[in-house]
Amino acid sequence: MLLAKDDIEKIMKTIKNRPSLRLTLTTMRCLLLFFCCQVFADKAARQMPQEWLIEDITLISPERQRPLKHAYVRLQGDKIIEVSSTPLPPNKATTRYNGAGQFLIPGLMDSHVHISDMPGLSYVGDDDSKKALQDAFITQQPSSYLYFGVTQLLDPSQSKAALRAFDRVAIKPDLFHCGATPIVGGYPINRMSQQTALKARDYLILEPSGDTSHIPSAVIKAHSPESIVANIKNDGAICVKLFIEDGFGRKSHWPLMSNAFMQRIKAAAKKHDLLGAVDLSSSIFNQPISVA
Repeated sequence: MLLAKDDIEKIMKTIKNRPSLRLTLTTMRCLLLFFCCQVFADKAARQMPQEWLIEDITLISPERQRPLKHAYVRLQGDKIIEVSSTPLPPNKATTRYNGAGQFLIPGLMDSHVHISDMPGLSYVGDDDSKKALQDAFITQQPSSYLYFGVTQLLDPSQSKAALRAFDRVAIKPDLFHCGATPIVGGYPINRMSQQTALKARDYLILEPSGDTSHIPSAVIKAHSPESIVANIKNDGAICVKLFIEDGFGRKSHWPLMSNAFMQRIKAAAKKHDLLGAVDLSSSIFNQPISVA
């Protein structure tokens, strides 16, 4: 039971005013002193970061000319505080890990992943069995990356729903992402109608051509380069992705975003301090593109 300051003061006042209790005053002070010391000691222990000691492991790191064999590494919280080629003494609360026969490396980064796609499962649709399989994969995926030493990911084209699903997993790699800006009829949504694309793609760019009277002006404004890039920034992305894909192989049958719209995206990205990424088809490598 914890006593408030006012309660302690009342007890001390009662002891002082009653002679029969004065002999207990010194004892009470000692108890209070012990109690306070114990509270502060417990608090300090709780604030002390967890310590681990990795022993007898092979350390591989890019700043070293060669692997450091039989290394000893001390960690406190999320920081490496000591590396040695000789055994390090453990503290009382140290968790020790025997690394014999294993390797310790810096966390790896996979710079091109798509966290919402399960390899080999191209389309789920309304198939409940496929959906259950994909849901299980999405839940397991972060742990699988960590198991193989991948601690940072970059997804250059992802939806907000997929990002939220990844973030719900407690233990996971750090995830960075780009906001991808396709156009209607262009790659990678060339099979989607405009209506479907507006619902499915968070950062769809509407570049009106021909008769646009059927498209409300508010919708066109909401999907302008400036509005979309602002949304990408607000959603925590680090970059904006453009698609310059007119077709695979020798084909050239998909529409491309106009250079004017690319320049508007470039200007908006610069305004919001976002990097740029381009998905570029081999069929147009030799054409001049001035978006860099």
